Amino acid sequence: KIVVNKYNGIIPNNYNRIVSLPGVGNYVANAILSIAFNHQLPALDTNLIRVISRILGIKTLTKRNNNRILKFAQNLVQCDRPGDINQALMDIGSQICTTKKALCSGCPNQSYCKVNESGKQLQYPESISKRTIPIKKMVAAFITLNGNFIINQRPESGMLGGLWEFPTFEYDNSITDSEFKMIFNKNIGNDINIEFKIGSVKHSYSHFKTEVDLYLCSKKYKNIILKNAKWINPNEFEQHTFSNVNHKLFHLIKKNKNG
Repeated sequence: KIVVNKYNGIIPNNYNRIVSLPGVGNYVANAILSIAFNHQLPALDTNLIRVISRILGIKTLTKRNNNRILKFAQNLVQCDRPGDINQALMDIGSQICTTKKALCSGCPNQSYCKVNESGKQLQYPESISKRTIPIKKMVAAFITLNGNFIINQRPESGMLGGLWEFPTFEYDNSITDSEFKMIFNKNIGNDINIEFKIGSVKHSYSHFKTEVDLYLCSKKYKNIILKNAKWINPNEFEQHTFSNVNHKLFHLIKKNKNG
């Protein structure tokens, strides 16, 4: 629906825009961009990581080895048809070089695969226990004035660069509503008033999880001290590209209104 309404039914040929669509992460974005638009991006999922780790003889998926796998994958797609490379590796990983079998005699990589004919293919890479993923607590403000609300744009150079969002701030656990108000007053304006908590959403990234509390706020005046922020009306929503977590917040607002 978003692709139809916002992009006239055409999948965007841009990483930041496509990764902002609900349910689209780095792997899906790179797969689409490489296959549909010939972007030289590796579509790394568990299948491709397993195939490449066996080719390189990597047993332990340390940070250094993951970087080796990524660099190898990036080098592979520096060609005229990167999507074909990604699709070929996907097929090898799902049919030939799986977690439960390694059909090396039928694998096109056998001549340069370091674990070929070792008899220990299924030991590569080692299964590692899941590490504890940190959780970041965030608070977001749905600030309204005369039917409009405030959004601000993330810095181009950072995570989710250039995407729009409700004013959102990280905080330590167990702070009070009055302390939330102080955060909003300091960063947005002294005339902010918290009406009530709309609800909370959760979202997972590759290296951390986030829990976002959303508050409905009112503001007396139009001035905003927050950098790269502006007022928009609901009809202008589709003109901006938002992060996945903000789509969850929008859904929370609609659910609250309908309820």
